[in-house]
Parts: sequence; C-alpha cells; structure tokens
Amino acid sequence: MQIAAFVSVSMSELAIAKPDITYDWIENNQSQFKDMLFQLGIDITMPIDKQEDVLHRNKLNKIVQCTRWVGEERQDLGWLDSPYASREAIDKKKNNKLLNDLYRLRGMVE
Repeated sequence: MQIAAFVSVSMSELAIAKPDITYDWIENNQSQFKDMLFQLGIDITMPIDKQEDVLHRNKLNKIVQCTRWVGEERQDLGWLDSPYASREAIDKKKNNKLLNDLYRLRGMVE
C-alpha cells in the first residue's frame, strides 16, 4: 500500500487561469488542457477522473458546483520542491515504511 496523494482541479479554478475557457474548448484542445492540469499538480500519465456537476469546495475555499478533475498528484522534483505540493505527495515520495504505516492507520492509502 502507498500513501494516497490526490489532487482535484475544478472548472472554477481553470476559469481564473483562463477566463475564456469552456467545456467545448477542453474537448477540442486536449493537449493544452492536460498541460493546464499538469501545471496544477495532476500527474497526466495516470488516469484522471472527470466528476461532472459536483458540489465541492475549490482551492479558493469557495463552494461551487461544476465539473472537477481528480487525479494522482505529481511526484516529480519540480512539483515536490514547489510550495504547492501536498504533505501527502512529499511523504509518498519518501517511500518510508513508518510513514506508510501512519497513513494506513488514518485510512489514507491506496
């Protein structure tokens, strides 16, 4: 078992980075869209779950209802050394048995 390090990106957050973004644009520009997800911390080489019309709290601490994309958090040093990496992602990269056991006890493993 490994530490679960997931990240979600909401359409509401994408709209801040690209105000003219639409669902049609996403469908027609998959490579640019995946690059946006990558820049926001999602490992685009792994499966990404598209959750449509979900009521959730975004990274700006606002409650929104829109589509969000959930995937595994990036594990590359460029991301892990950034101020945006989660504690879970940093701990997962350490591959430490004690940390894995602590996360397992909290039910935070995959």
